[in-house]
Amino acid sequence: MLSSLQQSYGLSASDAKAVLAFRRRAERSSTIQRLLQVLPLPEHHPHTLCHLAILCLETLTLRQAARLDEEQHQELRRAAIAALHGQIGALATEQLCQQLHRAVHRREQLSRSLTPA
Repeated sequence: MLSSLQQSYGLSASDAKAVLAFRRRAERSSTIQRLLQVLPLPEHHPHTLCHLAILCLETLTLRQAARLDEEQHQELRRAAIAALHGQIGALATEQLCQQLHRAVHRREQLSRSLTPA
C-alpha cells in the first residue's frame, strides 16, 4: 500500500505513511491538513487532491476518527471540502458528502443486523 501511494500519487514516503496512519488510526492529521492545502503539485497525479480529500472525509465519517477532538475534526472537514470544491465544484462536493453519509449509515445498519442479540 505504501509503495502504491508513492508510485500512483507521487507522495513522498513520509506523506504516504501519514496517509496510512490517518486512515487506520486518525493519526498525523496535521500532515493531512497540510497536504489538503498545498496539493496539487506538479509531481503528483492529477487526482491526488480529490482522492485525499475523499479519503479524509470518509475517515472523518467513520468511527476511527473519534480520536480527534472536535476542533481537529472540523478543521480537517473544512480543508477536505474546500479542496474538493476547488477540484470538482460545490454541487459535486455536496453530492459526494451525501453519498458518504448514506454509505456509512447503510454500513452501520448492516453491522447492527449482523450482530447477534
